[in-house]
Amino acid sequence: MHSPDAGKGFRDGVEAFSPARTSADDGPHPYYTEQLLKGLKERDVKATFFITGKNVEMYPEIVKKIHQEGASVIQMTLPQYLMDRITGHA
Repeated sequence: MHSPDAGKGFRDGVEAFSPARTSADDGPHPYYTEQLLKGLKERDVKATFFITGKNVEMYPEIVKKIHQEGASVIQMTLPQYLMDRITGHA
């Protein structure tokens, strides 16, 4: 006997869930974050960036670009009101 949910999410052996998602930690970085965003866009992969307040303050334009590209941004050390101001949610 098999479960009524058996096979849900699969079609002909291929997973039918949403595209892949990944994460990047401790950015943004002026070279590596740009390269990562380019590769993610080419592959239609969404990402969550865990960023540090120090790097946000050093590279606010990269944080804006991460946000504009549709990635999730989670800051680990910066007060939320400053993060909102940088991403335009203030």
